[in-house]
Formats: sequence, C-alpha cells, structure tokens
Amino acid sequence: MSNIICGKFFYSSKNTSSTLDFYSNLRPNITFKKNGGYRINSITVPSFYNINSNTNTLVIRNTANVEFNVSVPVGYYTAEDLKSALKTALDNSGAGLTFTITSNPTNLNSGSSGTYKITISATGNFSILTTDASTLAPLIGFSSFKSGGSSYTGDDMVNVSGYNSIYLCSKTLSGFNTDQNVFTFGSSDIICAVPITSSFGMNTYYESFHKEFIPIGNNTDIILNRVDFFFRDEAGNIIDFDSASSNYLVEVAFF
Repeated sequence: MSNIICGKFFYSSKNTSSTLDFYSNLRPNITFKKNGGYRINSITVPSFYNINSNTNTLVIRNTANVEFNVSVPVGYYTAEDLKSALKTALDNSGAGLTFTITSNPTNLNSGSSGTYKITISATGNFSILTTDASTLAPLIGFSSFKSGGSSYTGDDMVNVSGYNSIYLCSKTLSGFNTDQNVFTFGSSDIICAVPITSSFGMNTYYESFHKEFIPIGNNTDIILNRVDFFFRDEAGNIIDFDSASSNYLVEVAFF
C-alpha cells in the first residue's frame, strides 16, 4: 500500500445546498487501482442545534378538524427553554386557543425529583398528533395520539439531550461496494459512526481506530474526480449544520 493518498475535505456551513450534500472536486483526480480502498482517518464536527428543521414541528388539531403545524425556531434549547418557545408557537398557531405548559418538576432545568413530563393545556379542546410530520412530539414526550380533551400530559419525559452519535455518509464511497457499509438502517450511504463527545459550542473530534482500508471491490482502475460527504442523525435524517460555528473536516486516505 505504498500508493496512499490522504485527502482533507472541508464543508462550509455558509454554503449549504438544497440536498445538504457536499461535493469536493478532486485535483488531481484520485485513481483507485484494482482492488483499491479507503479509510476514514479523522472527522471534526462543529456543534449543532438539538432542535433542527427535522425535529421542530408539533401537529395539533382543533375541534373543527383543522390541523396546524406548530413549529418552534431551530436552535439549541434546554428543556425549560423549549417549554417557553412551544407555548409561544402554540399561541400563535392560528388554532384560536391560548395554551399553558406546565411540568413536573416546575423547572425542568432544576435537577429536582419528578417525572420530567410536560402537560399542555388550552382554553378549549384540541388534539395532539404523533404522525411523521409531528417531529417534535417524541422529544417532548408525546408518543401516542391525544384527543377529546383540553389538557394532556406526555407519555414520557422530555428529552432534548441531543444525539449520542451521528453518521458520516458518502454516496460516492458507499456506492462502490454496499457490502462494506458500517450501518444499513435504511440508509446504505452511511460509512462511519461519530460519537458526540462534546457539549454545544465545542467541536467534536473523532479519530478512527480502524486502520484497515475498506476495499471498494473494483476489478479495474477507477478514476474519482469528486467525492461527497454529509451526515445523518440517529433517525436517518440528513443533518443541516445551520448552527455550525465552524466548518467540518473529514480526512480520508485512499489507495
């Protein structure tokens, strides 16, 4: 493996495309010799919002059977912050109701004993939906459809702790040999898991302990003139680094 080429790929949060894919043109082109391969050497990921465009919407329905998509602004929230933001969004939803959100304990950031569930109440009857579009519902503890009343308590505790891991993806690299993918939970483009080890506002650095090259299964030489990298969350959603304070970096070795 004397013909090893290392490449560093930067992504700028200011240049997010509609698909959130980042393609880098390779100059010069990289040639995978017969039975070539690659490995991920290291990844640096900036901090990002725990409530993003994939997780910020709660769907409710009023007694006229009209549904309202209630979205809180994307951002980094504590559980207590999210209560306040959700009340504002609900009150401004157009459902014609005024909402109150309480919790046990009263302050979810206090660390006091309690169920850590929230109760959403309104001045009239409404329903809380847990459809796929209601992406915020599981984070605030609602896992089952609620209807027929004006006040509902969540099924589970509020959980805005963020991700334990995110997943580096590449349609280019995973497309060579799908048998080599690390994870395949509905997303065959995933090539590496990245544990999130830092708090919001700090970069996460990951260095791969697997120094073996992943073969791409090519029987002939392949010329690679560009490569893409992007990230998915634990549910398979593509992550938008819209809160990134810096760029992310992927360092890859090819042979």
